[in-house]
Amino acid sequence: MITNIKYQIIISLIVFGFILGSYWTWKAVNRLYKNPSATVISKKQSYWLMGCFQIYLLLFFLEYPVQ
Repeated sequence: MITNIKYQIIISLIVFGFILGSYWTWKAVNRLYKNPSATVISKKQSYWLMGCFQIYLLLFFLEYPVQ
């Protein structure tokens, strides 16, 4: 049975993902607005994006004790 705390953790992960996705979308749009011929994200931003994405995915594999 899923407890109330697990629902809160799941909802907080979803909200965190939405905020993280919005941030990276804003970075890409801002970069293209300044220079339309540039790539969507730079190499450095690409590495940071993948790092954030992997950490976000790892949060879904945490095991929480059943009470």
